[in-house]
Amino acid sequence: MTGNGGGSESVFSLTSNETRNIGLFPDMGHEVVSVTGCNGIWDQANNYEVGPLAASCEVNVEFVETTP
Repeated sequence: MTGNGGGSESVFSLTSNETRNIGLFPDMGHEVVSVTGCNGIWDQANNYEVGPLAASCEVNVEFVETTP
């Protein structure tokens, strides 16, 4: 993760055909602008669902300062 924020999961394992939702938490005055990786779907509301997975992977999240 780059910028000011975090996520509900940092390391996890999935079984075959399993998915997992990751909560994204920007710091005050920041927002999520990009989420990619792990065959995921970003709902634009600070949730990212990953899986099903075929191999080890990495989720990349970018937080930036909110423009007033």
